[in-house]
Amino acid sequence: MPRFDPAEALHLGRKHGISTLKCVPAMLTDILETDQPVPFDSIIYGAAPTPMPQIERALDRYGPILMQLYGQSEAPVTITSLQKHDHAKPGPHRASVGRPWRTVDVQVVDADGVRVPDGELGEVIVRGGHLMEGYYGRPDLTAEVLRDGWLWTRDMAVRDEAGYIYLRGRRDEMINSGGYNIAPREVEDVVVQHPAVEECVATGVSHDHWGQQVQVFVLRKPDLPVDAGELVAFCKPRLGFRTPSSVVFVETMPRTPYGKVDRVRMLQSTGLDGPEPR
Repeated sequence: MPRFDPAEALHLGRKHGISTLKCVPAMLTDILETDQPVPFDSIIYGAAPTPMPQIERALDRYGPILMQLYGQSEAPVTITSLQKHDHAKPGPHRASVGRPWRTVDVQVVDADGVRVPDGELGEVIVRGGHLMEGYYGRPDLTAEVLRDGWLWTRDMAVRDEAGYIYLRGRRDEMINSGGYNIAPREVEDVVVQHPAVEECVATGVSHDHWGQQVQVFVLRKPDLPVDAGELVAFCKPRLGFRTPSSVVFVETMPRTPYGKVDRVRMLQSTGLDGPEPR
């Protein structure tokens, strides 16, 4: 297909007897909007955060055929996986990216490389035979992410006692407010629970006293009005000091070719300064 079309993807799946679809979350949303049955035995999703309501909606409609993969170009698609049997049983682990593959070692560590206790925020590092050798022509960047056989992913996460990994955002996306690190994902996971919210992205904005405060960009569902005050009130008992101080409503969410929200373009399109692209 020259471009993704959900109805056409389902048609081709039925026509050719395709058993597995691999997609980004935005594509899964488009398929759900068709209200058509799927011909696939497996739907593998990943490459971007997937809101829990979207996962539960897909499970309710299609059954336990979902599987999630988490990886990076530097560790190709092989860091963790959330298997079909994980999706089949209800629980908070459905919001995770699963547990490490047997062939890799995955740890969540502090800035010194020391493993943090379960439930605490740290950076995901990976060790295994599938890692890249380095960035072409960039020994400086290579030295930054490859240290003593470990790949430092720049992904911040929490591990639970069962070994499930919960991504919280990129290291350079952390919001520091009053000395506290706030993970964008923990804010987004709450905002998207509001019935009028289709998708959201949390970022930090400068504040003279606190350093930064939380701001969310919100894409509303059609015909379901909601204003900023209502969203803030919805978040306050759930997020406390992490509650967004401002809400920006957008018509679309710009995306990268990999289906991830392009935060830089989004900030620029709203007249706000974003980080320099890397």
